[in-house]
Amino acid sequence: MERASICFLFAAVATFFLAIGCEYKPLEYEFDYAGTGSVVFDWQGDTTCITTFMSACLHDGPEQEPRRYDFPGMEGGTFRIRPGWWTPVAWNGDIPSIYFKGNDLPETYVAHTRSTSIKDASKLKLDSEVPQVKSPSENVIIEPDPLWFALGEPMEMKPNEATPAQVLAMEPRTITIHIVVHDIANMGWTSQFAGSLSGLADGVACASGIPTTQPATEAFYLYSPLDSTLVASFEAFGLCPEVDGYYPENWLTLYFILGDGTKFYCTIDVTEALRSAPWDDRTRTLGLVIDGTETVPLPAPMQGSSGFVPSIDDWYGVEISLTMDPNPKK
Repeated sequence: MERASICFLFAAVATFFLAIGCEYKPLEYEFDYAGTGSVVFDWQGDTTCITTFMSACLHDGPEQEPRRYDFPGMEGGTFRIRPGWWTPVAWNGDIPSIYFKGNDLPETYVAHTRSTSIKDASKLKLDSEVPQVKSPSENVIIEPDPLWFALGEPMEMKPNEATPAQVLAMEPRTITIHIVVHDIANMGWTSQFAGSLSGLADGVACASGIPTTQPATEAFYLYSPLDSTLVASFEAFGLCPEVDGYYPENWLTLYFILGDGTKFYCTIDVTEALRSAPWDDRTRTLGLVIDGTETVPLPAPMQGSSGFVPSIDDWYGVEISLTMDPNPKK
């Protein structure tokens, strides 16, 4: 009788483990059930993007979390995902300054960058703040990293099948603004200089490439390749589009610290000049060249009464109306 009980017990244990084995099979089946897809990034001859990896998110509706995949290099990659219809979006991965809003749907991604101050962004070495003169209500944002983006087509992922690769055409979503100010008198008396530009878009709709209508100010570093010339080159989301016949003014502010410690700025209305400035489609660059002979009346130190009126926090400033041909000198 005791032996019969032991045999019964062994039979019960064996049946239990067989049952466990059957329970695990559906999990193995679900893993095999996933579909295989791939994306190929088409740069359309664009050789300006440099990135160590690419990112792609696949969306199957607002109720579900998108699945993100990172692919080394710039060519593309393969992924496995559960069956269904998935829409891919992709961007270059090395963009630490950029974050996305509206990324619950592939069509509604909007790229932004974080806020800063003119002092921090311009890298001026001062104990006091730097005045935001003509657009004090605008948010000051850091320079965005160059961004490329693509919105793909819905792709059906079938169980245990490989879906044909989808080619994603990568398109730039930022522009480069290149500013040259030449023939500035008294540049030899300066120890530091920087700039800011107002009326720039604070973001860009990634699917369409249309900049946002909310204006922001970017501050930037300036360098001097010649004694009387200043040059700036920085990334932006673009100029705000026109809404109901209106678009924000673009004020270029140049900041100077003179050798005797005098702090001077001049603000130049470049709205029309910037919007009619020449555009280089290959390098996505908007170029603005300014003659500083009259537009930047930089004083020499120790002038005594220069005619400038003290403004914000011991800064001296002047406002200039720009009437000029925005095309560079040949």
